[in-house]
Amino acid sequence: MKKKEFILVFPGNTSINHVTVKKRYELIKNMSLKNSYNYKIINYKKIIKDKNFQINNILSSIDENIEIESAKIIFGLSYGCNIVLNLLNLSNNIFSNTQKICLFGAIPYWIFHYGLITNLDETKKYIKEQGFKINPIEAFNKEIPIEEIVKKYYGEKILHFGCGTLDKDSTPAFNKYLKSLNKKKTKITFFNGENHYITSFNKKYEKFIFEI
Repeated sequence: MKKKEFILVFPGNTSINHVTVKKRYELIKNMSLKNSYNYKIINYKKIIKDKNFQINNILSSIDENIEIESAKIIFGLSYGCNIVLNLLNLSNNIFSNTQKICLFGAIPYWIFHYGLITNLDETKKYIKEQGFKINPIEAFNKEIPIEEIVKKYYGEKILHFGCGTLDKDSTPAFNKYLKSLNKKKTKITFFNGENHYITSFNKKYEKFIFEI
C-alpha cells in the first residue's frame, strides 16, 4: 500500500494539549485528512524534555527527533514560523524534498524583546502554565530576527506567508515588510476578518496550505 504524504506542523509556543489551541489544530488535522495527508505535529514539550524553552534547544531537539526531510508540506504557525525560518537559516536546503513551506502569523523580533525583557514576569508565568521552563534573557539573546533570515534566504522553495487582517502581532504591515526584504522568494496571502489563528473552516486557508 502506498504511504500517504504528510504535513509537518510546527505549532506556536502554547502547549499543543492546551484547551485554548484545540480548535486550531483540529482544523488543520481535519483538512489534512480531507486532502489525503497524514498529519504530524511537533510536541515541543516532549522533545525538549527538561531543557529551557528557547530556540537553540528546540532546534537541536528537532534535529535529534524529527524526520523533516520527507515532509511534503511544512506548516509553521506563530512562533512555529520562527522555528521553520531558523531551520532554514541553518541550511537553505533542509527541506529539500518538501514541496511547500507555509508560514502563518510569523512573529517580528520586537515582540520577543517586549515579551522576554519588557514584560518579563507575565511571560514567565505564561510559559510555566504551558509546562515549560524558561530563562527569558537567555532566550531573547538566542533569537535571530526572522527579518534578517528572510532577507538572506536564497533557497529554492518559495516562502508562503499568511496572516489575518485583524492580527495585532503578525500584522499585514509586517508581512508586507517581510515581502519587501526578499520579493523573489516570498508570497503573502491575507485573510480578511481573521486574527492570529484560524479556528473554523476557511476555503482560502485550506488552499493556502494544501494547494501545490
